[in-house]
Amino acid sequence: MPLGQWNLEFLNHNAQRSYPLTADATKKDITESFELPNDFIVGMDIPVSPAMDMETGKFFIRQIGLYASGAQILVSYDTGSGYVDVASASIPLTSEFRNKVFALGGIDPFDDIVGKIVIGKITTMQAQPGGLFNFTINNTRLEPQVIRPMIRGISSFVVSDGLGNTSDRLYGDIELIAGNNMQLSTVVTATEAKIIVSALNGEGTITPCVCEGDAATSPCIKSINSVRPTPDGNLNLIGDDCLTFEPIENGLKLTDSCCQPCCGCVELETITKDLERFNSERASLTLFINSLAAQVANLNTTVLGSRLGDKRCKDCD
Repeated sequence: MPLGQWNLEFLNHNAQRSYPLTADATKKDITESFELPNDFIVGMDIPVSPAMDMETGKFFIRQIGLYASGAQILVSYDTGSGYVDVASASIPLTSEFRNKVFALGGIDPFDDIVGKIVIGKITTMQAQPGGLFNFTINNTRLEPQVIRPMIRGISSFVVSDGLGNTSDRLYGDIELIAGNNMQLSTVVTATEAKIIVSALNGEGTITPCVCEGDAATSPCIKSINSVRPTPDGNLNLIGDDCLTFEPIENGLKLTDSCCQPCCGCVELETITKDLERFNSERASLTLFINSLAAQVANLNTTVLGSRLGDKRCKDCD
């Protein structure tokens, strides 16, 4: 029974009794150095999926961490041979409040649990020694009515890419939007509701790019000089000693190594100057030859054309 009567308000009654713990809960940790005040937790609600097949009388507060900045509360389920952690809550102790509701989030595989915990006041809790305190089911067993079956429906939504990567759980109103080449449709009847995902060619696609000058219906290359490719579509190009093939980005580079000039610009400039000098000397030589020819002609005219006299040479004895 409550020690004093404030009014008939439910939470005020709970601040003077064990609820949401059972009436026979000791509320002491396993070392009996810490005792949970009645006015700290005055309400709790934990929705659990019926598929878990769990007994409502086996839930308890297994651990409380009390620190200067806040408190950590961990709710677990007694399996008979151990325990399974179910949900946890973080309570700030930095400002005064009364009968405030905080989220009680589930822990894998109970991460679809979205519960709540009501904190009455924190002054009594702040007077307790700080640290991490553990409890057994007999110390902090929860009332069975705190545990309720989760209402049938979709509690959360997870997106997977098929490679083992999954998103965080999505809650609330979720909208599915079709991307490129995808179509979404729904089928709702009295017995079922379905979302159909269809892959359709051209459904919602971006207009394809056609390069300028490309023919709309350009035929593919089937042969080169009547030579057809191999069954897997490959056509081999083989070079020789002078012709080589070098792969480049998006193509092949053909190089003729035999026909390339062996001289560069410096060598060609030297040869050009020598040829110009030779041409100049050739002109000078031509002038000299012409002058020499004239002199020889003059000599022939003067010497060979002259006569020694009209008389014959005397006969010599």
